[in-house]
Amino acid sequence: MSPSAYLCVLAAGAAVVAIWIHVRFPRLGPESFTGTLVCAGVALLGMNLSGSFAVQLIGGASRTTLPFTLVCFVFLPLVVLLLTVIWIMRAATTMGPGVR
Repeated sequence: MSPSAYLCVLAAGAAVVAIWIHVRFPRLGPESFTGTLVCAGVALLGMNLSGSFAVQLIGGASRTTLPFTLVCFVFLPLVVLLLTVIWIMRAATTMGPGVR
């Protein structure tokens, strides 16, 4: 499997897990739009930090620890980021009328 195909499958899997979490636990997200934006900031910061940390680990990772590194430092932060996007869309649709 090529690296680009692997990343596409990884991203699609993260999207499916994020959708499943949203459907299975609908009250898990923040209640207010401000809380949603705070979650988005934390998710972006976590994705940025985990991405730079993963690059350092992947450079020195062996073949046995590489899948674990990818799951911990790429897949899980991507799930959180996509779940936050779902929460932003939910918060934006539940805002009152006249808000643009």
